[in-house]
Amino acid sequence: MRFHSVKLTTTCRILITVAVVQLVFVVYFKTTVPQSYPDVIQNDNKKLEYRLDDIENTMVHEQRQEYSDHLLRSIERNAKEIGYFVNSQLDEMKPHVKQETKKIFNEQKRLLLARINKLRSETVDKRNRKSQKLLAELEKRIKSSQNPLKCKNILRCALPGSGLGSQMHQLVHCFLAAFGTGRVLVLEKGATMITYGTLVESVFKPLSENCRDRPSSNAVIWNGNTDQKEDVVIVTFGSIASNVGIFAPPIVPLEMKDELVKLMGEPGAWFAGAFVKYAMRLQPDIQEKIDKATAEMDLAPPLVGIHIRRTDKVLWEAQQHSVEEYMRHVVEYYDVRNLETNEEPKERKVYVASDDLTTITELKNKYPNYKFISGQSASSRSHEGLVGIVTDVLILSKCDYLVCTFSSNVCRLSYELMHTHTADASVKFHSLDDIYYYSAPRDQVAVLPHTAGNSKEIDVEVGDVIGVRGNHWDGFSLGLNRRTSKVGLYPSFKATFKVNTGHFPDYHL
Repeated sequence: MRFHSVKLTTTCRILITVAVVQLVFVVYFKTTVPQSYPDVIQNDNKKLEYRLDDIENTMVHEQRQEYSDHLLRSIERNAKEIGYFVNSQLDEMKPHVKQETKKIFNEQKRLLLARINKLRSETVDKRNRKSQKLLAELEKRIKSSQNPLKCKNILRCALPGSGLGSQMHQLVHCFLAAFGTGRVLVLEKGATMITYGTLVESVFKPLSENCRDRPSSNAVIWNGNTDQKEDVVIVTFGSIASNVGIFAPPIVPLEMKDELVKLMGEPGAWFAGAFVKYAMRLQPDIQEKIDKATAEMDLAPPLVGIHIRRTDKVLWEAQQHSVEEYMRHVVEYYDVRNLETNEEPKERKVYVASDDLTTITELKNKYPNYKFISGQSASSRSHEGLVGIVTDVLILSKCDYLVCTFSSNVCRLSYELMHTHTADASVKFHSLDDIYYYSAPRDQVAVLPHTAGNSKEIDVEVGDVIGVRGNHWDGFSLGLNRRTSKVGLYPSFKATFKVNTGHFPDYHL
């Protein structure tokens, strides 16, 4: 078994070297970008000097900077996938591999991630400004589309009874359909958050200031396209559940795609987040109540948020995860941050949102060196319970890092809202189970070929579209190769997510 141990250690070194080489390239790329925009650029072959005007020079600089930011995200993703793969292999060989090997590998991985974060911080302010500018423009358009002078074209959304996260995602599905078809989104009269026994508008502001649901003799079910002429169309729960329609999330306007891809790793989550933010505008009394509650909490950065879903969720829909699984990523976040900043924060703080209050006690007992913060119980099926979970979502969305399970709608809702506060939330979370999705599996595109190494894996060619069924967080993902119709495992780093686009009417940057 000694042979296998040596072989695996060599593999680790090779994989780390690949990541470091990529990082060195980025360092070189960024340091070779002209800092003072020189007027003269020398041609190595002809030794000629070309004078570029300031505008062109600035554009070249920004293009290189945007490319290096995009490259950094790819390198970070590869570094994490290397970590998942090597740690998984080391765990399988635990009896024959020294724990010191795993410790040293993860120390090197954390140092690599810290250096990536350090490079990213050089452009974070500029990217945040761009993101907020795009968000402000989008919010302006949403408000305008929801408040026309005449309430002629209506899209009615019937929300089924479920929790906050589920209902908000169903609402956003309707919202994108309305936005894409040039209609005003309205909820059926008296729409309630049935799980909490309270009216939607008792907590959130109306979606429109001057358009409400109205009876219509010619209302029809929305067909998923833009060609219907009826004044009122209805989006049913069936079409939401099956993710029907040309504007089904996650999606972005075609005209925004290039700009968003430069800024962030999950453009679809950013776009959905803008509609979540609009839909979750709070009534003044609720806003005051939440402001008062959060003012009494120590929420100053750095702060990691964790959402631990238990009770009914683990009975019917998802696997239960131990607090140690959540805290492993909390500990790593703070360890990487310390390497990046060269300082330990006064306190390692964690905001805990959970429907099981025993988790707070368990966390405090097992991790006495961390400060755990929590609000009121979010498990109460009441108006106050709804306010509690809204508070949790808003706080989680503003945390510096988020650890949760994407099988939970609340987790994904918090992640989407996080995009409205920072330029790229895709590098500020870890999901213990699913990848980010809406109602249906997402597609990836293969960027590297793969030949199956065993009966569990599938062959992949560059350009193949793969319907992702899950990342196993061990270096491999499970998916359906739509070209071959084969289902199996493939290395996660060999494919990237497609960015779905739609033709939203009259959308211009």
